[in-house]
Amino acid sequence: MNVTVLTAPTAVSNWQRVGWILRIAERVTPQRAFQERLASPTVHVDDDIAVVWAAFVVRIGGVVSNCGIDHFDLVRERSVWKVMNLTFSSRATGCPAR
Repeated sequence: MNVTVLTAPTAVSNWQRVGWILRIAERVTPQRAFQERLASPTVHVDDDIAVVWAAFVVRIGGVVSNCGIDHFDLVRERSVWKVMNLTFSSRATGCPAR
């Protein structure tokens, strides 16, 4: 697998920051494809801020790996929504099979 990461002039520190991404990418193969699906998102909007709360299930190679809740904080700036924060929980038991 070839992964290209563009970094700023301080390449050493930036490589350390993206190293975990490269380690994950090396493990993804067709037999271990990663899939995350969201279900039943709840969205609350007030003017230029929004919150999204959604259950998720992660499958690796078609087998349920873990599940939990994704929580996104968004802000609207110049008519464009941007993700400001992502928080999630994760567990390996009690996950839905579908």
